[in-house]
Amino acid sequence: MSTPTESQPRKGGYFDTQKTVSLFYSSLDRLASPEARQNAYDNTLKFGHQRPVLSSYIILQLLFALIPLLLFIGFTICTVLFSVSVALCFSFFWAGVAVVVLFWTILLTFTFASVSWLFLAGCFYFVKWVESMVWKEQKVERQDPVPTYDEKHDVKEEKDT
Repeated sequence: MSTPTESQPRKGGYFDTQKTVSLFYSSLDRLASPEARQNAYDNTLKFGHQRPVLSSYIILQLLFALIPLLLFIGFTICTVLFSVSVALCFSFFWAGVAVVVLFWTILLTFTFASVSWLFLAGCFYFVKWVESMVWKEQKVERQDPVPTYDEKHDVKEEKDT
């Protein structure tokens, strides 16, 4: 029978206490060095032997106050997490509503702009068509009042020669 390794799960799913304790101590070593912990432990024992009544009173106060303190801390953390999640959901909901309104607004303005452009382009080409019909009926050649660049250039060359 082989022993389970890291890649093989234990049969029966028993909790590995040795790994848990070593993880606890390694995490504790990050917070305070073993020497500092030993020094605090020695000072606490010394205080307990020197003043047993006061130390027992402090221990009982800590034991009885610890449960309400832990409950209060848990309640506070849960309340903050709940309120933040509700605020995020509320914000995302209204942001989604705003995106829907923005989409339809952009679609409407795009439609108005496209229709306006098509109307104005049609008017432009209609005016050009009417103008061409008027010039054809009068059978007069149209002259541009402003000479083009090539015409100006030709005039300068003639003056030079």
